[in-house]
Amino acid sequence: MMQLTIQHNPKRKRYLKLLTSFLDLDEVDEFHIIKDEVNSASGMRKCFQSVKNPNVTHLMVLQDDVLPCKDLLKTSKKLIKLLPDQVISLFSIYDTDKPLSISKHWAVIDRLYGLCAYILPVDLVKEYLEFEKNIKDRIFADDVRLSMMLAHLKKKIYLTAPSLVEHICWDRSSQKDNKVPIENAIKFRIARNYIGFENSGLEIDWTKGLTDTPSIKIGQKHDYIRHFKKDSDIINN
Repeated sequence: MMQLTIQHNPKRKRYLKLLTSFLDLDEVDEFHIIKDEVNSASGMRKCFQSVKNPNVTHLMVLQDDVLPCKDLLKTSKKLIKLLPDQVISLFSIYDTDKPLSISKHWAVIDRLYGLCAYILPVDLVKEYLEFEKNIKDRIFADDVRLSMMLAHLKKKIYLTAPSLVEHICWDRSSQKDNKVPIENAIKFRIARNYIGFENSGLEIDWTKGLTDTPSIKIGQKHDYIRHFKKDSDIINN
């Protein structure tokens, strides 16, 4: 059973209206919209805490500023059946050209940076809520905090190739210069390969790439250790 939770900043009401109007919501078992204006980590925490139904096996989180492909939720349920125990990101800012060039539709990556549409087994949702107590409060980026746990667990993330959502994160349409800061090896938080708004994820054979899956490495071993609290049990153990 899949629960969909949208992570929503109330300042983005038009974004939310756009997203919900294009989702196939009749495909979802349980649906929540979680409001938060503190920071992305706080919003993600509330999304995780929204899982109350004991029958829910997987949580799908969408940030409110994404543009979905056709049949996103029906496609996501199909992906869960293929990879029931894995973390799945429906969006990638990193290079998924390689799997696509060899007719594969998956890549695995060691960090979940730039997350805006992803699926987690509920067991990992619950584990994160305990795990994050070890992380310094000043680390407020949701993707960094979740990546810390996944890296600690040596858990790879499966990326769909192509991305099934686009990140429409802009708040203006003009670019004054090219001095864009690089964060986690990226400049712009937009999809590397987006399937397209008018295309359906159901048209893809998602069994291609489940074996010999191309791998992407962006992290460095133990690069997240500095973000733990000094008295963390994880560091002390």
